Amino acid sequence: MEIYIQNQRFELEISERKFLKERVVLTTNKIVIFLSEDRVLAPKVILNSWLKSYSKRLILKRVQELAALHNFTYNRVSIREQSTRWGSCSSEKNLNFNWKLILAPPEILDYVIIHELAHTVELNHSKAFWNVVEQAMPNYKGCRIWLRKNGDSLTID
Repeated sequence: MEIYIQNQRFELEISERKFLKERVVLTTNKIVIFLSEDRVLAPKVILNSWLKSYSKRLILKRVQELAALHNFTYNRVSIREQSTRWGSCSSEKNLNFNWKLILAPPEILDYVIIHELAHTVELNHSKAFWNVVEQAMPNYKGCRIWLRKNGDSLTID
């Protein structure tokens, strides 16, 4: 099985080697899952847990970079598994992102981050809001279309 993270292909491997506790190792082209000796958790559960943790680091880093680049300010960032949203922004400038965004190409993740950062300036979807998005990401419309068409495919089977 293979998995794509930010357009990079990784071969998924379940190791025969057992440890006291489950672990996941990421190499340049492989994600290796090591099961525990008592095999309490299924490989898919271990992978999902690791992906959520990995996505938190990746998304937080990208939020920091894009916010600094475009002079946005925000409060907190949370990573969740929302069933119907890719991201959200509260009136307190708290940002939430769906961890499955790391399964999308990098420009799609950037679009969702820019979209939510734009809500720190305009907490609506007015023309002024879309102008803020377009200033930071002139090609946002293509990303928006891609996400509508392909968003349902961002899953781990």
